[in-house]
Amino acid sequence: GFGDQTFVRERKPSVSTIMMDVALANAALGWCAAHWARLLITFIICAAVWEQFAVWWKRNGLPGPFFVWPFIGGIVSLVLQPTEFWHSLFEKGKLSWTYFVGQFVVISTDPDYVRKIFMSASDDIPLMLHPNANKILGDNNMAFMNGPYHKDLRVRLLPLFTPKALGLYLDIQADAIREHMDVWFKALKEAGPSGTPMKQFVWDLNCHTSMSVFLGPYLDLALRNELQTLYRHTTDGFLAFPLDFPGTALHKAIVSKKQIIPLLADIAARSKVAMHSGAEPKCLLDFWMVETNKSIDEASARGAPIPDHCSDDDVATITLDFLFASQDASTASLIWCIDTFCRYPEVLKKLREEHSRVRPNNEPVTTETLLELKYTHQVMKEILRIYPPATIVPHLAKKEYPLSEKYSAPVGSIVVPSIWSVNRQGWSQPETFDPERFSPERQEDIKFSSKHFLTFGAGPHSCLGQRYAMNHIMCFLSIYGMEAE
Repeated sequence: GFGDQTFVRERKPSVSTIMMDVALANAALGWCAAHWARLLITFIICAAVWEQFAVWWKRNGLPGPFFVWPFIGGIVSLVLQPTEFWHSLFEKGKLSWTYFVGQFVVISTDPDYVRKIFMSASDDIPLMLHPNANKILGDNNMAFMNGPYHKDLRVRLLPLFTPKALGLYLDIQADAIREHMDVWFKALKEAGPSGTPMKQFVWDLNCHTSMSVFLGPYLDLALRNELQTLYRHTTDGFLAFPLDFPGTALHKAIVSKKQIIPLLADIAARSKVAMHSGAEPKCLLDFWMVETNKSIDEASARGAPIPDHCSDDDVATITLDFLFASQDASTASLIWCIDTFCRYPEVLKKLREEHSRVRPNNEPVTTETLLELKYTHQVMKEILRIYPPATIVPHLAKKEYPLSEKYSAPVGSIVVPSIWSVNRQGWSQPETFDPERFSPERQEDIKFSSKHFLTFGAGPHSCLGQRYAMNHIMCFLSIYGMEAE
């Protein structure tokens, strides 16, 4: 040392020491990686075993798949072959089970159980509709309402489906069908013998019809196109994987729905003004706002706040619910109408004979005419019976739900009543398309409809617009049946 400083010569490690240190470090890292890998594999195996045990316990003797893949269950089959997936379960009896992506599912095909599920709809076993439904439509969607609040809304909507209102809607429906059929015939002529797919044509018809019936004079072409585009994005979300982040179809659907609401709210406000001025109702919204204005005025006279379901945003939200309820269901039914005429020429022949008697000069289809078209009504009912547009209606068991004396759906399970199955029981030769079963001579509808015709559901969430839907199908059968080959 020199003074206060000490100099230490650094000893350089040898090559062999470095190599040994590296080897020890690699061994330690390898041991850690192997250790964590073993832990991860053990955890996965334990989770899979526990899952299989939980599924076995929940099934409690119900028939179902022989084996379900850990974690994913039957989701691959559901996505790739949805029809075969559900029908294989329908065939297993009154109650069966399946499992996918952590969700236990109970399926019922028994008419009594199915009706019981519909009648029990409440906060304990609410409608679920679709995995993406709450995210897209919101918790304030009419389908998710229950109790007095929901009942009050349904009462407020009754004036929308009076004979006078339905007559106005029928005129709009007939005009839309003829307008779109002209487009179809032109496209079919250009397509030649190969024909052309009809799904998009029919979807466009129903979208046009619904907007015209519901919103009528408040739509100019630009607003109609904007709403239709946003609505298309929103419905696409129901076909999307349930991932919500920018760039996904589900996220686009949620954003589109948020953009639709203010547009519909503005239309609701304009309808309120028009109905307050004493104008005649020209669409469904107008009939609704006549009654809504009365409720608001009565509340205002009492110094009370605006009643439930009466604000512009509330009206907009429920109007969007109507669009969803009418769009895909009616599209499916009208496509089955076209298929029926192609598949059963004898049905088309008999329908034309009836119209030649009732409408010999191709008179307009009116509500009075529909009452005379007995056979057309039978065809409509048979299409809805054998091809229900909503084949299943999922509910969520928030509490243990007793389905039968021996089985209760566990908490958190999805309970799926099968309308498809119920509609194919009880009737004579139920798999056969036979409109005559609804004839006055056979009267199978009187014998079986209350139990085996649940196309429109039952209970507190039965379809409020079923008369509107049936009129739409009959109108389409009448015009398309007489004017298309």
